Amino acid sequence: MSTRLDDYPVGHVYDLDYGDQFPFQVRLRFDRNNNETTQTFLENERLPEPLKPLVGQTQPITVNPIRPGLFLATWQEPDKTTVAQVQDYENGVVYANITMPDGTYLRMTGALKKVK
Repeated sequence: MSTRLDDYPVGHVYDLDYGDQFPFQVRLRFDRNNNETTQTFLENERLPEPLKPLVGQTQPITVNPIRPGLFLATWQEPDKTTVAQVQDYENGVVYANITMPDGTYLRMTGALKKVK
């Protein structure tokens, strides 16, 4: 089985749930326009108030295939937060490394679940 960018779950919606490490759930839709992969933050019941402004925002992400069902996704948010995620769709796990604008570094593991 080949590992290709075309295997990234474009057109699908996923919940990323970090459980007690980061008590909220992020719902993302992945799309591709021309050669650019994007993610859009969607509303869900476990998104805390400080993150509500993200709802509806679409941002470009860089995706690197590692093996079938495993991808490295990286991006920088408008507030200069940087995120690197290893997204394991085969096992339903996401590993995140995040550097906040103030220099705070977060390392989290969470569940990755397909919504649609």
